Amino acid sequence: MVCTRILALAAVCLAGCGSALDITPKALPNGAVGLTYHQALSSTGQTPIRWQVAEGSLPSGLELGDATGILEGTPSQPGSFAFTLQSTEAGTFHSNDGFQSYTLTVLPKLVPDATVAAAQAGQDYAHTLGASGGVPPYQIVVKGLPAHFSYDAETATITGAPTFPGSYTLEVDVTDSGNPEQAAASFPKLVIKPLRVSIATSGLPTAQLGSAYSFVLQTRDGLGPFRWRISDGALPAGLELGLDSGAISGTPNARGDSSFTVEVDDLGSPPDAATRNFTLGVR
Repeated sequence: MVCTRILALAAVCLAGCGSALDITPKALPNGAVGLTYHQALSSTGQTPIRWQVAEGSLPSGLELGDATGILEGTPSQPGSFAFTLQSTEAGTFHSNDGFQSYTLTVLPKLVPDATVAAAQAGQDYAHTLGASGGVPPYQIVVKGLPAHFSYDAETATITGAPTFPGSYTLEVDVTDSGNPEQAAASFPKLVIKPLRVSIATSGLPTAQLGSAYSFVLQTRDGLGPFRWRISDGALPAGLELGLDSGAISGTPNARGDSSFTVEVDDLGSPPDAATRNFTLGVR
């Protein structure tokens, strides 16, 4: 009886010892940063099978189940990662092993553009949308465009001829061409600025020597309140420009003509500005 058992064990050993285990699949699908990854591995041999990383390192965010052979997690860094996995028969004394080398590609995360250029009332508008990461070409869909705007999906370009100022939140949905396919959305604000500011005043009344002088410069369009300054030249001696009011005031104390440039800035985003040259005579 003892001899029979010894012979049986010897037969098992001869049948199994030294046999390399086969691991499948032979290649791993791509992952993507931020997307859940799940891939089950299988191995020939007598169960239970134990798994480990024999060489190299898994992509950051992934783990290999030592008892399940499941590679899963959420990759956090893009790149190409080479490693070798090992399967081992854990319940037999001869402990056959299998080895399989892999290169796992983790695609960069798809990120749609977060902003769009501001539009200006009264001016033609064009802005091409884009994205980064993932695998181009991208399919881009836009929702929420205001009146007087249109979208060309082939060129991913928003065009328009806005007439009124305002602020609109768009939805931009982007799908890439990768495997795995990635989809992402952004919600940029489309700001339509008012008509560009200009200085409506075309000339200044003559000032009198020694007499109080006051004249308020006027703007056209733009977004107030406005800020005024002398950007070149100088006012006649005794006069000054109100930075908030746009009023030239004071008492001139010298005769002659003074030439200068007035600049006005509005509160647009980004701010708009206009300039105009003036000559003010003191008599």
